[in-house]
Amino acid sequence: LDPTGSVDQPVTWVVTGPHRYDKGLGPKLSINASGDLVEVHANNLSDDELFYRYGYVDPNTTSPDIIWKSGELGHHYEWGESPEIAINDQSNVVEVHSETTGSNLHYRRALASNDRVQFAPPQFLPSTGRGAGIALANSELAITVINNTNVLYATAGYLNGADPAKVDWGPFAK
Repeated sequence: LDPTGSVDQPVTWVVTGPHRYDKGLGPKLSINASGDLVEVHANNLSDDELFYRYGYVDPNTTSPDIIWKSGELGHHYEWGESPEIAINDQSNVVEVHSETTGSNLHYRRALASNDRVQFAPPQFLPSTGRGAGIALANSELAITVINNTNVLYATAGYLNGADPAKVDWGPFAK
């Protein structure tokens, strides 16, 4: 796909058929311009564990294959539900998720390197809700949209240069 092209570009799927890569619920993934992938999902049990995978799209094959550098299965990194994740071209990662009880939302910054995602301690998002989406630009601008009782709110903030666990979020707006 041409990122600057029109919205009606055709998609040619080159990976045929589904390929099992883990067990779980609600997978979300993000890819950067280098083809690095991060994926998060909840387990398929009732203990609210969240897992991540880290890999890349191998450009040296006739049909792009996904190589999971983090191993055969996901790695537990947190408890919660409804995880979302974003990666930029500098391999910075921001993940957001809901608590299993209550309405607090959390985020975690991370760095994807070597064969793993190295998460910083969890932080609270400065608003509550029952789900959030996340995007991360190469300028280190993070944008999140939350669902708070079916009203959507958005905010943006830059990755904090002094504290690798924090994002300097702005105020939320409807």
